[in-house]
Amino acid sequence: MPRRRIGISVGLVGVSFLVFYLVVRLVFMAQLDTAVEQANVHSVGEVLANLSPAVVVWLLWAYSFRAGMLLAIIAGGLYSGMGKVGLSLLCAGGAAYLATCYLPFVEYSPRYYGVLGTGILVLFLFVVWDWARRRSGLGGSARIASDFRMAGHFFLVMATWSLCGIFGIATYALQPEIMLARGLQPAAVMLTSHVMVELTLGWFFLFFASRKEPLGAAAVMRNTP
Repeated sequence: MPRRRIGISVGLVGVSFLVFYLVVRLVFMAQLDTAVEQANVHSVGEVLANLSPAVVVWLLWAYSFRAGMLLAIIAGGLYSGMGKVGLSLLCAGGAAYLATCYLPFVEYSPRYYGVLGTGILVLFLFVVWDWARRRSGLGGSARIASDFRMAGHFFLVMATWSLCGIFGIATYALQPEIMLARGLQPAAVMLTSHVMVELTLGWFFLFFASRKEPLGAAAVMRNTP
């Protein structure tokens, strides 16, 4: 079977996972949540030890979004002719991610979040510097694509910063007793609503950048060193 057909088949499986996720989330989530609450499972080990039909559906739902997105990327790699090494790394990395995405990682640590959050901000500044350095050498649609991409990165880093406020010292979402004691839930809701807008705008601009990006030699800088 040609690679493109395999890619389409894998993509359809990924879409099926995403449809399953959305249908359960929009139609059956209340009933499923009640059943899982009654099963009293709070960890991967407890889930595996109590595999009732409702818990199995919940487990499939919990992985369906991640699995669907991963399969979509693998499908894109197959369809576009990605080499065997690239596909192998993609599949192995994706499988490792799925196997560990719900395992306990670290206890609550403000220093952990602070260090990684600061790292994200530093990386964003490097992205800005790289964009500013390269932009003057781009022409036409390549320059417009770089501007759209920069706008997308801006809104994504703003969403990242807002998430730090939600989980950390602004509204203490990871310490709900402090949030409730200080009456910070409205602030958390407000920040979260902004995060959703920032994430949406970020992905819109990245999509526009992808659509505007020229193919082939047209993307090469006008003045090569």
